[in-house]
Amino acid sequence: MNLVYILLIINAINGLAAAALGLYWYENALSALGVIIAIAALWVAMGLKNLQKDMYNYAVLLNIVAIVLYLFAPLVFGILGIVLSLITLLLLLSSPVKQQFQ
Repeated sequence: MNLVYILLIINAINGLAAAALGLYWYENALSALGVIIAIAALWVAMGLKNLQKDMYNYAVLLNIVAIVLYLFAPLVFGILGIVLSLITLLLLLSSPVKQQFQ
């Protein structure tokens, strides 16, 4: 469970950096949405650390949305974000983690 929490924090930091660069370079709405998603990911990560059951569903949803947003992110941040989101999503969907939130 700690690994999922750590991955979410790292992914949120990566998302904030990608969104900041996107806002600076492109000034588009997707980058602004990325900032909101990254801040939400930090909130969800804290909820997961405290084993709040409703945060599990938010974490799964945020990682799916993050994968889509990272497709439009600057190259390095996008690739890293997709990899982190996929690993986190696979860990969240694994049986041991799922059982902690049921």
